[in-house]
This record gives sequence, structure tokens and C-alpha cells, in this order.
Amino acid sequence: SAVAVPSTIDGYKVTKIGASAFKNNKNLYSVTMPNSVTEIGNYAFERCKNLSNIKLPSNITTLGIYVFKGCDALNNVSIPDSVTTIGSQAFYGCDTLSDAQLGIGVKEIPDSAFRQCPSLVEITLPRYCTKVASNAFAENTKMTKVTVFPSMTSIENNSFSYPAKMTMRGVLGSYAQTYAKNRNMTFEAINNP
Repeated sequence: SAVAVPSTIDGYKVTKIGASAFKNNKNLYSVTMPNSVTEIGNYAFERCKNLSNIKLPSNITTLGIYVFKGCDALNNVSIPDSVTTIGSQAFYGCDTLSDAQLGIGVKEIPDSAFRQCPSLVEITLPRYCTKVASNAFAENTKMTKVTVFPSMTSIENNSFSYPAKMTMRGVLGSYAQTYAKNRNMTFEAINNP
């Protein structure tokens, strides 16, 4: 089924998708939400195995923990610039997720956020992102490329599981280069954007 969340219910503006709202719904394949929604609660779409199409509202600021965990049909996600908070394990175990665009508001990639996403080949971290938490991109067997901007100050050793087959793109002399060297990653210099 395709679900269109209304902008008002009984005269009240819809601003949040509640915790566990659609959790384990095997029949859900598409969701549209009004721009009045600013928050998607914890576990809201967890294990919606057939959810393949989701467009996040342009004013959304918060994605809860486990929010799309185990959404195996979700092959792409675009996180709007308005998002400042992504919960732990938000996209953990999304088997077909091959394209993840992260908006400029995201300052930190939380633990296990994109863990066990076997179709994810590359990621560009947001320009003002400063931290990548533990296991953020762990066990991503196809991941070979990450682009990091000079704002980055902290990436955990286990954020990426297969450093030997990865290329880290970053600015010469930045933290990204130091990290790549310490983890035996290939480093590719990019011009400061």
C-alpha cells in the first residue's frame, strides 16, 4: 500500500510521525508526508521490508533511532538540509540502499547509522560534519569510497570495516588524510570546496 500522511487531522497540523507508527508493516511500499512534519519518531518505519519509496519532508529536523532499520527495499534516501539529528541505527541493515545523500545540517553520523548496508558503495559526508561514530558504516562489504571535508575531527577506528579496499577523499593536510594513513586507506586529495 501507498500511504499519504495528511497535513491535518481533525483540524490539528501533523508535525510528527509517532514512535513505531508503521513498524513491521510488510505491506507498505510508499510513504509521502506533508512538509508540516518535522520529526519522525523512534522505530517509525523499522522493518518495513517492502518500503521502497520515501520522500522526506523539506522541513524535517529529526530522524529517530532505528527509524528505517531493516527496510530492505529502500534503495535510496535523500536527507534534507533541514535535518540536524539522525538517531543511532537509523538505516542499519537496509540491504538495497545504494544511494544515500546526506544534507548539510548533519553534524554527526551516529553509531551504526548505515551499518550492514551491503549495497552502499560510496558516501559523501556533509560539509560541516565533525564526527563519525563507532560502526557508522561497518560491515558494508561493497563500500570503497568516502569523501570527507575539513570540518571532520573524529572518525572511530571501527567506523569503516574494510579500510584496505577503501579510498578516502579529502583535503591535503586535513584530519581525513591522517586518518587514512593510520588505517591504511588509500588517500585521494581533493581541492577545498
